[in-house]
Order: sequence, then C-alpha cells, then structure tokens
Amino acid sequence: MRVLAGCRIYIYAACFLTGAVVIQGVSELPSLWYFSPIPPFIALSFRFRWLWPLIFLSLGCAWAVLKADLLLAQALPRELEGKELQLVGMVSSLVQRNERYLKFTVDVESLSYLSHTYPPPKTIRLHWYHPDKVVHIGQGWRFRVRLKQPHGFQNPGGFDYEQWLFRHGIRATGYVLDADRRPETDHLSWWSVLRERVQHHLYHSGLAHQGLLRALAIGDRGGVLKEQWKVLQRTGTIHLMAISGLHIGLVSGFCFVIGLVIARLLGEAMLWLPAPKLGAVLGMAGAGIYALLAGFTVPTQRATVMVVALMTALLVDRSIDLTRSLAVALLIVLV
Repeated sequence: MRVLAGCRIYIYAACFLTGAVVIQGVSELPSLWYFSPIPPFIALSFRFRWLWPLIFLSLGCAWAVLKADLLLAQALPRELEGKELQLVGMVSSLVQRNERYLKFTVDVESLSYLSHTYPPPKTIRLHWYHPDKVVHIGQGWRFRVRLKQPHGFQNPGGFDYEQWLFRHGIRATGYVLDADRRPETDHLSWWSVLRERVQHHLYHSGLAHQGLLRALAIGDRGGVLKEQWKVLQRTGTIHLMAISGLHIGLVSGFCFVIGLVIARLLGEAMLWLPAPKLGAVLGMAGAGIYALLAGFTVPTQRATVMVVALMTALLVDRSIDLTRSLAVALLIVLV
C-alpha cells in the first residue's frame, strides 16, 4: 500500500474529493465510457508516479457518476404513476405515527401491475392512512399501493424534499390502499428490535420532551412538536436534532474514557491490554452501537468511519497523525 503512504495520501484524498464534487455541478451526467482510459493509466502510473493525482481525480468523477447512474436507474416507470400496484417488500425504517397516518420506508422485492412485473425502485416511502394498524420494522408485507415519482416544491430557500429523498435513496413515494402480512419473510435484526423498543418506551413514557429524546437517542424526529422546531430554528440549534459527528464523537469519547478507567482498575492486566487500546475498543464499539441505534444514516456513517480510523491507529501502535487519519477516513467515506 505504498500508494497510500506518506504525505501523498493528503493529495490523493483531495483529488478524489475534487473529482466527486465536480460531478455535483454538471447539468447532465457524462457517460462512464469517458472514464475507460483509467485502467491503462493505472498501469502506467507505477512507472510515472506523477500520474496518481490525475488518476484519483478521475476515479472520484467515475465513482460519483456510477453511484448516480445506479440510483437514477431505480426510478419508478412513468406509466405506473397513479395505478393500483402490487408491491412486496420489507419495512426498513422505524414507523412514525400520528392521529392520521403511519409513515415508513419499504425495501422492495417486487412490483407488479396487471400480472406484469416491473423493475422496482429499491426503496420507497409510504403513508398508510390507518394509524391503528400494527407495523414494525423488519416485517414482510404485500401492499396494494398507488405510487408516484419523487417531487418537491421549488420555492427558493425552502426545504428541498426531492433532494432529501434522493439523498436517502428513495425513488418513489405513495400511500397504501390495502395490505397483507408475510411473516415468513420477516427480517428482524437485534439493533432494529432495540431501536423499536426504545421508541416504544419513550413514546409511552409520558415525559414532556419525549419527542426530543427520541430524536437524540434513535434519530426518530417524528415526535418533535412544531413549537419545539420553531425554538430550535430561532436559537440556531436545529442541527442538534440530526445525529452526526458531534453526537457520535461525544459517545465515542465517553466510552474511550470509561475504557481508560477500567484498564487502570485491572492492575497487572494492563500489561496485556494497555489502557489506550481498551479505550479504543470501547470507543469504536460505542460509536458503532449508537450509529446503529440512529439508523446508520449517512452522517452517522461518516462520523463512525472517522472514529474507527483514529482508534485503529491506537490499536496498531502507530503514531497518530490526525490529518493522515482524516485523509484515509475521507477516502473511505466517499467510497
């Protein structure tokens, strides 16, 4: 891995980032064929090292184009909008409920109309106007739905709902007409069950600020009241409701300190497991568990990757170069 050694890693990470950012500004995605010369240039670069920055720049562009192409290819066919469709899938998010409806996302297995099967969007967002229905994350269902392609208002300065859906990989929205359970296809992971239990406990806790606690604990912001949102907006603290680097860093740092304290209490065992290493293990574990509880969204993924990059340097007895760790984390996050 000499390519990623020394100060070159800073340059390569910056070039890869620049390539990915450039694609965000184009009005039309270029064809992947434009990047076909990359493999020959990689072969040449082992002889001409000055080519590596250019290669990482091109790789950043190509990777962003590939990811965008894959996501855009999942679009709901226009001719299916507004039709009654049969959808089979698994609930993949915590269920947000109020007095009018349930709201959740579904990972789609199949999508059909009049016995014809169509390539489905991977993830869709559904409303079900029966708040009394019992729906849990990880459950398999067969839905009868009406769907449409994602749309949002184009008001300047307003919330870009279409961009938010795209960022979360949601390529269709709609509502449920009817549904049947498919318990044989349930997929209940321990962390999703734990998230739902925390959500249920806080929801029925009777606490005055249970909505804020749900947002901070598991990333469920459905219980934050409009008045509370206004206060957060006016005080400039609305970002605290989005679990990201600040929250992951605090939890990881707290777990790291606990590891240091435990190691010092172990006495001679510190010869086998030094305090910084135990702290690093607990720091990574704490960051990973909290990220899973928060739904492992993109912001929590970024923060967790950076925590792991830093703690791994401690575990392998390497001198901690924060900028180098950040450069490695940046490459991993972008990929």
